[in-house]
Amino acid sequence: MVPAVSSLNSHRAIDIRLADRWFEALDQRQIGIGAESWVAQVLGIHIDEANTIWIQLTSVDNPYTAIILHVSASATLDRVIGALADRVLSDARPEIIDIAAVA
Repeated sequence: MVPAVSSLNSHRAIDIRLADRWFEALDQRQIGIGAESWVAQVLGIHIDEANTIWIQLTSVDNPYTAIILHVSASATLDRVIGALADRVLSDARPEIIDIAAVA
């Protein structure tokens, strides 16, 4: 059975609001402190069918760095910021940080 159009539109509106909240929380945010700090730039956000959020970030100062966050819907901003602050940025292939699996 195909879901009603209004149900699909409602789900999409929730996804857009959730993506907007994560964008506002992370884009242009300073991560870490001191010489190792960096400013995040959000490149993209995707919400999958399991309601987990995929967020692609880079550093404003070095766009060749990339981090991909895999975040559960219940993850807190503090947990995400802490996970980002614990990472060292590099120009290597993108690192995936799985916040969905962290207890």
